[in-house]
Amino acid sequence: MSEKQKIQFKRAVKPVVGRPSKYDPKYCELLIEHMSEGLSFETFAVTIGVVVSTTYDWARDHKEFSEAKRYGFAACQYFYEQMGRSGMTKKGFNAAIWIYNVKCRFRQTETWQAIKDEVDVNISPITYKTTMTEDGRLIQEMISEMNDQEEKEKETND
Repeated sequence: MSEKQKIQFKRAVKPVVGRPSKYDPKYCELLIEHMSEGLSFETFAVTIGVVVSTTYDWARDHKEFSEAKRYGFAACQYFYEQMGRSGMTKKGFNAAIWIYNVKCRFRQTETWQAIKDEVDVNISPITYKTTMTEDGRLIQEMISEMNDQEEKEKETND
């Protein structure tokens, strides 16, 4: 082997540095299950005993894990949308907390970007059409008005 070939060989063969990865392809399915329950990508790290930065590294280095992460975000959004749909018909559903949670979790998705500025909130018997504020004050005001109206109805019924 010539000197030039030896140098090229040394460049081609890189030594493995650091400890071996704990990555396992089965984590893809576990991640999707985790996020399908409405839990975050970040908390998945805790369930498998690694730090959050490790899961971000895996998403960068392993295409299948990156795909599982994207699918998991969609599954997580589906979970919260289903929760919101079922909550609309239930007494005691805390719409303000649901809206805040969904708005913070999914603000980067196309759906939420499209409706970010203008939201129709239909709450029987009054329909509100309002512009969302960053801190959700208007939603709180609507809920406060609804509570006041319910109290007045109770007083008139008693």
